[in-house]
Amino acid sequence: MPSIDAAPTNSSANVPILDVSLLDGSDADHRQFVLDLRDALVSSGFLYVKNHGIPESTIAAVHAEATKLFSLPREDKVKFATSLNKSFLGWVELGSEVTYGKVDMREAMEMGFEIPPAQPNEPIWLNVQGPNNFPPESLMPGFREFMLGYQDKCLDLGMKLLHAMSETLDLPPTHFDDLWLDSRPTHHFKLNKYPTVDLAANPECAGRLGVAHHQDEDILTVLWQDDTGGLQIQNYDGQWVDVPPVPGTMVINIGDYWETLTSGRYVSTSHRVLLNTSGKDRISFPFFMMPK
Repeated sequence: MPSIDAAPTNSSANVPILDVSLLDGSDADHRQFVLDLRDALVSSGFLYVKNHGIPESTIAAVHAEATKLFSLPREDKVKFATSLNKSFLGWVELGSEVTYGKVDMREAMEMGFEIPPAQPNEPIWLNVQGPNNFPPESLMPGFREFMLGYQDKCLDLGMKLLHAMSETLDLPPTHFDDLWLDSRPTHHFKLNKYPTVDLAANPECAGRLGVAHHQDEDILTVLWQDDTGGLQIQNYDGQWVDVPPVPGTMVINIGDYWETLTSGRYVSTSHRVLLNTSGKDRISFPFFMMPK
């Protein structure tokens, strides 16, 4: 396998598409996927994956649930807002999040795995690893159970990719599995709505972003985005490059924790979402695979 210590030189706008099914193919197919994954992680830290194992019907159902949730009246959504939850989970109002000093033009729903609340004798910081703040069943019947099930599917995909990522380091596939020997999994899931903005009617929004440039703080992210577009990554030349929607794929990127685990051999890539002026709302949902 080529050395992973070589300085990254790629400034291409192309984000590769990898076929996850190769991991279950022949030894040659498996090794080719690992080599292609290594190249993607070195060159940009972003890639698309197809044949990822999450049914399109399931993804469509998540999209439908997200649309329904964001369409609820504000007076209903404030009842399960993050401000009412010690774990900062729940509904996030448009304009209430700030990234690097810039107000995000995004509404969101923050979720995680179901974790019991911290006990009085436990460290106070465990409150951030606590129960969800789902909308009541009367408003969103079946929402809780469905979203928890979708997170399980994302975690399965993430673990499969993590095993391949371990192999890119010439390590056994399960080398990093003990990162989750814990009863309080902190994996994180988010529904995002980037409302369309008419700049002629809202000139004060000129220059704003859907979400400003940032790096994810996790090991890897599994992102589904609709066909609106707007996601960009910063390449090694400092240029902003589009990561346009590709039907049938998920976008995968590595985060700061993976950069730390690999001592900087793989770099967490800065990315952002442009202000949505498409004429329709943009929906995306990322799953953040976190250590314990």
